[in-house]
Amino acid sequence: MRLGNKTGGLGLDNWNIGALAQHWWSYAGDDSRDDTSQTDIQYFINWRLNDTQLIGMTPNIRVDWQAEADDRLSLPVGLGTVGLFRVGKLPVRWGAEAQYYPIRSDSLGPEWNVKEFSSPIILNPLK
Repeated sequence: MRLGNKTGGLGLDNWNIGALAQHWWSYAGDDSRDDTSQTDIQYFINWRLNDTQLIGMTPNIRVDWQAEADDRLSLPVGLGTVGLFRVGKLPVRWGAEAQYYPIRSDSLGPEWNVKEFSSPIILNPLK
């Protein structure tokens, strides 16, 4: 992971780049249930416009290892923005992104996706 520390320019220090990978699999439980083996990788590439605004993408790559080879992978690319606003003194992070899936699973994979979020930022009570 690389978090930039500058804004507005085009150098490497103006970009946030990284990934968060997770994997889930079956290991116990009812034998009549289907086994699962799935990977989710959220990658992010964001340009720092200013101290609170980012432009880029944060899609999730999904792999179902139990599916047939041509139905296994969903790989989106996107473009969106992330910003910050306040509700009184409470800062709130928000974002919106449109995503296209050039590679998608045959059975249920979407062609397009719109992702939006908002999240209050609170102090860590354990610090």
